[in-house]
Amino acid sequence: MNLKQRIKNYSTASLLLLFTSFFLIFAIKPSVELIVSLFHEQEELTNIDKTLEIKIQNIIKAQNTYMTLAENIDVLDKALPQKMRITDIKQLLASSSATINSLSIEQQQIIPSSADALTPIAISISTQGEYTQIKKFVGFLFQRPRIFTVEQIQLGKAEGTESAQLKTPMLISSYFYAPK
Repeated sequence: MNLKQRIKNYSTASLLLLFTSFFLIFAIKPSVELIVSLFHEQEELTNIDKTLEIKIQNIIKAQNTYMTLAENIDVLDKALPQKMRITDIKQLLASSSATINSLSIEQQQIIPSSADALTPIAISISTQGEYTQIKKFVGFLFQRPRIFTVEQIQLGKAEGTESAQLKTPMLISSYFYAPK
C-alpha cells in the first residue's frame, strides 16, 4: 500500500472518528440526558400522584365525617360551647336538691389562643345533703348536654349533724372550644 493510500485511509478514519464524536457529544448525549431526566420526572410525578390520591381520600373521609356531624352541630355546640357560659353552672346548681356550701371556678384565659383549642375549666363544688340528693345531683350533671367530667369526688359525714347528711367536695371539669 502506498503512502497516499494510507494517508487517505487515516484521514477518512480520523474524520469519521471526529464526526462520530461530534455527533455523540452534540446529538446523542443531550437526548440521553433528556430521556434520563424524563424518567426521573415521571417517577416524581407518580409519587406526587399517589400522595395527592391519599390526600383526596382523606378529604373525602373528612367531608363524610363533617356531613355526619353537621346534623348534630347544635348538640356539639351545647357540649363544647365557644363561650364560657356561667348559666350552665347556675342551672346545674338550681336543679340540685342538695345544699351547695361552696363553689369556685378556676381562673381561665378566655381569649382565644393562636390555635384552635379545647380549654378545660376546673370547678370546685362542695355539697351537703342526703345520699339520694347527692346521687341526683351527680346524675343530673351527666344528663346535661354540656360536657362535665367528675375528676374527684369524696363522700364524708357532715360535721355537727346526727342525721344522714353527707358532705361531698367535688372537682369537676367542663370545657369550651376556643377557635382562633
